[in-house]
Amino acid sequence: MARARGLPVNRITLFLLGGVSNLEREPASPGTEFVKAVVGPLTSMFLGTFFLTLESASWGGAQLALKGPLEALGHLGPLSTLLLWLGPINIVVGLFNLVPAFPVDGGRIIRWLNLQAGIQAI
Repeated sequence: MARARGLPVNRITLFLLGGVSNLEREPASPGTEFVKAVVGPLTSMFLGTFFLTLESASWGGAQLALKGPLEALGHLGPLSTLLLWLGPINIVVGLFNLVPAFPVDGGRIIRWLNLQAGIQAI
């Protein structure tokens, strides 16, 4: 998103709970900062939902769920098991990144909201 908004990106480092982009300069406008901050968590939550949708479509969940959730889990194949883990993990990572603490994305969104409130108060 930073590149799409005209910010030069030197590199992107991925961590367990998200990624950090090394930018040559700060965003020129608060709107660019907001969009850059919100895209990461939304992408994680979208991927989580996508993985869970794929997982539910990949097995006969209705038939297996009637036998009980633990027995149904025992009948999952490797792909379904992987998708069943990736879905909730991505959703949790997306929500974690919305925590209102700087430097995670939630803190950047709060900073943007404070800037907007300050601009409107003037």
